[in-house]
Amino acid sequence: IAPNDDESVKLFLSIGLDEKTVTTTINNPKVTANLTAVIHESGVTNGCDRTTGNLLYTVRFVLISIKTLAQLDAAVLFFDNHAPEDFKLNEFEEACGVGVEVSAEDIEKAADELLKRIRKQSWSSSTELMWVNCLDMSGKVCHGQILRL
Repeated sequence: IAPNDDESVKLFLSIGLDEKTVTTTINNPKVTANLTAVIHESGVTNGCDRTTGNLLYTVRFVLISIKTLAQLDAAVLFFDNHAPEDFKLNEFEEACGVGVEVSAEDIEKAADELLKRIRKQSWSSSTELMWVNCLDMSGKVCHGQILRL
């Protein structure tokens, strides 16, 4: 059940958001729903200090901007290494690849380059690897080798 505007305003003000931010947030039902969920999940429905509230507001943004497991892993690592009061959105976005778009052509080009490197290492001439199921090999390459490149 979605909260009404009055309940949302009270809730958002209770976590220290300023009135302008609250008004902007209330005008966007999706943002309101996301922020309300974050507040409830965090267990601060009775309010919190402004620093924590601003962090929760940022987390709402993070939930929308993280699109891959690699970005989620980077986000967790970022939060593990940064105190809430030191949070800077631009540093977070850079560390997590927020906004980075990779086209199908980019993926194909990267895969071609990887295969060229593998061929140079004579993996394709290895008798043992010659008979490996391609799906098994691609999974291993994607999860290990590509990340190290």
